[in-house]
Amino acid sequence: MRGVNAGCCDAYPYGIVGHAYPVFAPILWARVLWLTGLARCLRRSALGMEAARQLYGKLLAVPGAGGDLYRCAVRLEEEHAHEARQQRGAAADAACKRVTELYEAALGVHGATEWDLWLGYARWLAACGKGAGQVYWRATKALADADGFVEAYRAMMAQQ
Repeated sequence: MRGVNAGCCDAYPYGIVGHAYPVFAPILWARVLWLTGLARCLRRSALGMEAARQLYGKLLAVPGAGGDLYRCAVRLEEEHAHEARQQRGAAADAACKRVTELYEAALGVHGATEWDLWLGYARWLAACGKGAGQVYWRATKALADADGFVEAYRAMMAQQ
C-alpha cells in the first residue's frame, strides 16, 4: 500500500483499527486512502475546504477512527493554514485553531501510544512561533514509552 497517495499518509495504518482487527486493516487502509484522496479533491474543487472538513469530520466521529485518519485530516488543515497564514488575518487564526483542535482530539484518542502525533504537534506549534515545551512535558507524561519521542524531539529542536 505504500506509495499510494503518499502525499497524505505514508505509514502502514497501525492506528486505523487498532491491533484488535488486523484482518480488516488493509481494507480500512484502502478506504482511508480513497477518502483522503476524495477529501483533497474536494478541497481543490469548487466545493472547497468546507466539503473536505465535512467528510473527515464524519469519519472522525465514527468510533475507532485511527491515528492515520487523524494525521490525514491534520495534514489537510495544515496545508490550508499555511496558505491562510500567508494572507494573515482572522482566517489564519481560525485555521491555526482548527489544526490545534485536531491535534488535541488525536492525542486524546491515541496520545498514549503514538509519539509521532506528539512530535507533529510540537513541530506545528514551533512553526507557529509558539513554545512547544508544554507539549513535550505532556507527551513524556502521557506516552507509555517516551524514549522515541524524546530522541526525535531533541533532534527536531537541534535543527531549529
